[in-house]
Amino acid sequence: MKKNYLSFGVVIFLFIGCTLYLKSQTLEYNYENIVFQKDQIRIKTKSVQTLSLEVEIARSSKELALGLMYRKKPLGNYKGMLFIFEKPLEITMWMKNTYIPLDIVFFDSTGQIIHIAKGAKPEDLAAISSHGLAQYVLEIDAGNSSKLNIKIGDYLKSGLLLK
Repeated sequence: MKKNYLSFGVVIFLFIGCTLYLKSQTLEYNYENIVFQKDQIRIKTKSVQTLSLEVEIARSSKELALGLMYRKKPLGNYKGMLFIFEKPLEITMWMKNTYIPLDIVFFDSTGQIIHIAKGAKPEDLAAISSHGLAQYVLEIDAGNSSKLNIKIGDYLKSGLLLK
């Protein structure tokens, strides 16, 4: 009986030790060390107006995974983050660990806007779909797509599309 308790204790000790070790080995992104490239993009609207926005670029897998998570302050007018995917696909976004409300603008491979998800709520885990094949996603402060008159059918104009 004493041997069973000892064996059980050893198993529990090993289990806890292995769990703590594996947890310490889990690599989480060190978000503070990721510095996003910045660039200017233009959106040509149907009203023939061309908007210029300053954006942070998310292109690598770490940048795409991080996005605007953990930001506590609004981006400001004419600012955002542009996600660039390698190829067109049905993109699904969510607001996990995102603390600011956003408008999410989806562009196809030609740069044309195919969907705008307005007013995505902070920390909402609901899927936000591109509603078609998209290659670029622009996140801006909630309400800015309306304020800036950005609509489906408008075009993203940028040298980034060529890279």
